[in-house]
This record gives sequence, C-alpha cells and structure tokens, in this order.
Amino acid sequence: ERDHVIDLLLAAVLARVHVFVLGPPGTGKSALASAIVNSIEGTTGFTWLMSKFTTPEDVFGPLSLQALQQGRFERLTTKKLPEAHVALLDEIFKSNSAILNACLTLMNERQFMNGTAVVECPLITLIGASNELPDGDDLEALFDRFALRLSIPYIADPDNVKRLLSEKNVVPAATMTLDELVECQNDVAAVDVPDAFLDILVNAVKPKLEEQGVRASDRRWQQIVRFLQAYAYLDGRDAVTIDHCDILADLLWRDPSSRAAIA
Repeated sequence: ERDHVIDLLLAAVLARVHVFVLGPPGTGKSALASAIVNSIEGTTGFTWLMSKFTTPEDVFGPLSLQALQQGRFERLTTKKLPEAHVALLDEIFKSNSAILNACLTLMNERQFMNGTAVVECPLITLIGASNELPDGDDLEALFDRFALRLSIPYIADPDNVKRLLSEKNVVPAATMTLDELVECQNDVAAVDVPDAFLDILVNAVKPKLEEQGVRASDRRWQQIVRFLQAYAYLDGRDAVTIDHCDILADLLWRDPSSRAAIA
C-alpha cells in the first residue's frame, strides 16, 4: 500500500526537491528514508526526532572546542544534517525557530553557515514528517519548501497487515551508486517541457486552481515543473505531457482534505 508513495519519493530524489509526510507514528516514514539511503551507494542519511528540547547541536553538530580556543564559532558537522544526502526530521514543526531558520537556507540553497564560512551541503532530499499540519504564519515559509506532500495512513488491507507481521525486516542492498544517481538527475533536467504544455499549465490549470483558492508561490511552481520532469522520466518519457498532471494534487494541497478537489 506504499507503491504511490515510493514512486513519488523516487521522483523527489531525482528532482532534488523536499518532501512533507503527514501521518501518525508507526507508518514507516523513517523506513522509507532509510531504504533510499541503503539503495544508493555513497549516500549518507540523517534522522532526528524533533521536539521543543532539540538543540542546534543535535541537528548541526557540537561546537568545536579547538575553534573556540582560537576565537572562532564553528560546529563539527560529521554525521549531522549539513553532511547528509537524505534526511528525515520527524515531528519537524515541533522544533524551535533557531533550528528551523537554519533549515530554510539549507533546504533552499543547500548551504550551511558554519561560523563565518558558507559550507556547501550535499543534501538531495529532506523529508519532514509530522502527525499534524503547521499552525502559525511562522511555519509557512518552511512548509512551502516541501514541494511534494504525502499523507500516509496505517496499512488497511488485512492481507497486507498479515504480510507485514510475517515478513522479516531486510535491509535493502544498494542498487545504484551516487554517481549514477547524479547522471539520472542530469537526464531529468534534460526532459523537455514543451511550450504547449506550459501554455496549458499557466493559462488553464493555474487560473482554475486559483479560482478554487488553491495558490502556490513562484518558487513552488518552479519546483512543480522540475518534479514533473522527474515524474515523466520515471514514466520513460522524454517530455512532460498533460497526462503527468495527475500528480499535481500531491504537489499543491495545503490540507489533505482538499486533495480530491484539486485532483
């Protein structure tokens, strides 16, 4: 019951966009992130359960005592978010503003300010998970960074529940390297977005959605087109077509209750 979620997560990795996952605890959100890291040789992952007690040291690394002795404010980022290719921040909206503000730049520019140095980060995709939607204008900038939004319920079919309980957990073996992933991402960037398609998107789809109160930022529309290129690539196509707009509902909802109307 995760085929759709997996397909879209893979497209997000190919498009280098971030993913918001809404769902109760225990629906396999961290397992999905780990599966991506384990499947791509050369990638590193970072997972953290956020709370109001989470500190910058937990996410970005402890302060370097050696640097402090020399009058510099620097962090040791080894095995922390600034060095991760794929990250999962669970209960992301529960963290404090100091962490969230640093995440905004890291997600958008793939950069981390470490002391006076701007560090380029290898982040491909950050998965922000929560069992609730953001509440408050101060979280909207962060929420807008997530191009793909998925709602994951518990497994419902009794046969699938039985399979879940009977199967052993197996760590997936790597099926590709990081260099091969980069090649695929370059191929995604080459997927054609025809002017005729953009005309339909800009002059028909976007105005119709806005009439229904569904609006997206300029940055979000750029991310949507990039995601559509990745979705078409996974579909074996060399150009985006109107058929690929079936996933727009997963890119535009603010509340999952509006997904059906957008679709």
